[in-house]
Amino acid sequence: MKNLIKFDAYPKTEEELNIKTISGATVTLVSSLIIFILFVNELHLYLTPHLKQNLVVDFSQGGVVVINLDLDFPRLKCSELHIDALDISGSQQLGIRNNLYLDNLDINGEVVDPKGSKNKVELGSNDENDNEHEAEKDKEKENKLPDDYCGDCYGAPSTKPSGCCNTCQDIKEAYEAKNWNFANSIGKFEQCIREGITTIRQFRQQTNEDPIIEDPRNVGCRVNGYLSVNKVRGNFHIAPGKASQQGRSHLHRLSTSTDKSKLNLTHIIKKISFGQDFPGVINPLTDHYHLQSHLGPKMFQYFIKLVPTLYHQKDTKTTIKTNQYSVYEYSRDLQQTSSSGLPGIFFIYDFSPIMVEIVEEKKSFFHFVTQLFGLLGGIYSISSLIDNLLFRSLNSFQKKIELGKIY
Repeated sequence: MKNLIKFDAYPKTEEELNIKTISGATVTLVSSLIIFILFVNELHLYLTPHLKQNLVVDFSQGGVVVINLDLDFPRLKCSELHIDALDISGSQQLGIRNNLYLDNLDINGEVVDPKGSKNKVELGSNDENDNEHEAEKDKEKENKLPDDYCGDCYGAPSTKPSGCCNTCQDIKEAYEAKNWNFANSIGKFEQCIREGITTIRQFRQQTNEDPIIEDPRNVGCRVNGYLSVNKVRGNFHIAPGKASQQGRSHLHRLSTSTDKSKLNLTHIIKKISFGQDFPGVINPLTDHYHLQSHLGPKMFQYFIKLVPTLYHQKDTKTTIKTNQYSVYEYSRDLQQTSSSGLPGIFFIYDFSPIMVEIVEEKKSFFHFVTQLFGLLGGIYSISSLIDNLLFRSLNSFQKKIELGKIY
């Protein structure tokens, strides 16, 4: 037993031989506070997942990307705005309505009649609209055309690849391309009669082209919602005037009440994201705004590079398939340049062939305990050295005073 005592690395002293000092108490309190702060920090690091990122080639093909939008146009009315999406595959979405809402804004940027009066334009569906759509579907079944049907365009060249005008809308677009009067002849077109349209008023009601009842308070517009696009290079834009496609040209026709020289495309982008958000995601266009310094037609372009992203959540064992992006902004005044262009806000996006995989990783409990013991031991050792140094220094200083060496 006596031989075993020789290996004791922690020799003890008698209780009555221990000396307690003010400096020792100060060091103890300070070191305890430091230990508590560092313990809380280590606990936070242990409970917070560490994100590990890997780069892989994106072999996925096709699919759909959801674009979430929340923008304000302080000086552009909802009745003047149209939203379109086009991509290199040839897909076109003109005058998008589904899942998007437009709210009129007053001079202070507040929503006018938010509970849904005539001043709120809803680009979506509700129960009443759903019933109308069902009735329209039943009507379409009754008037179903043969597969080889090719409607007459009544002298105007068709704007469709098929060269046919199968609907009243097709005839309208063909006539507008030739600058012919469509309204005066609408009752003679077989396609319009088949759809129950004999007057221009009926046509506007069925195609939602009736003028919106404007409130004098309406000076701006808020666009909120989402749209779905193909996972290929393309663009979506918000521009004044109704869109139409003539050959390879994408055009917007301004209403007669819109003065092009007084357009103000000042916009505030509260949020634009491509897919579901995940912890720590950064959307560069969040809370971005652009103030148009002078009135007139102007084109704002945002060139967006999308990086497909997979976020693996450890706790729920789920994977979020989304996109991160970087953006470059460019704008030009269409009045001061010889090049042609369309006034509006354009978002041109493309996808990177590289995918980012983000995996949540947590420290093991044993790693946390090891870190904690190392922390406690290190602070205890350092505080002991400091306490011993202070004790010896103060004790030596006190003896010199007693000997009269220091006055």
